[in-house]
Amino acid sequence: MQTLDGRALVELSGKLDLLRAALPAPLPRFASVRIPHTPFRFPVVTTLMRGTTTVGYVIAPFGAHAPTAANVTLAGGTLWVEATLLGAAFASTPGFAGIPFASATMTATGSVTFGGGHILLGPAATLSFAVASATSPATGPPGDPIGADFLAAKLTPFGHATVPLRRAAQRSCSREAPARRFTGNRCR
Repeated sequence: MQTLDGRALVELSGKLDLLRAALPAPLPRFASVRIPHTPFRFPVVTTLMRGTTTVGYVIAPFGAHAPTAANVTLAGGTLWVEATLLGAAFASTPGFAGIPFASATMTATGSVTFGGGHILLGPAATLSFAVASATSPATGPPGDPIGADFLAAKLTPFGHATVPLRRAAQRSCSREAPARRFTGNRCR
């Protein structure tokens, strides 16, 4: 059996003091930075359905009310519709087309039901959106290397458009621009 006299602990403690002296001073502590909590504001999304098929979405900014009737005026947002609903020119286009609008009004014929975040169109119903454009012509400084190709495209937004959501046999669209109107089964 071995007798402990504590001498080894005293020697170890002395070495720890030398080691502490050789290390750099502790880093200064910084006060915590307070970041204010800003809640994320979700947009108001209303699904457009014909039967059980989604044909589009009306997306309005946070705080706006979902459409509750055909005579409601929407202050702004984006109308997303199945591209094939825009006429023969888009018959083979998959997916949805987005139309940003500054304001929109709706008209309905036939059975259209509003509620629960959905607008349900009956089999023969038509829901039309008259939208005022929320886009502006592309602009930028001359010689801008980043957007030169975009600026060269000469994109001129429409002033007003009517987007009818009809049953498949009646699909068409119209666009009104200054001094002209396009109507029919395809947009020309």
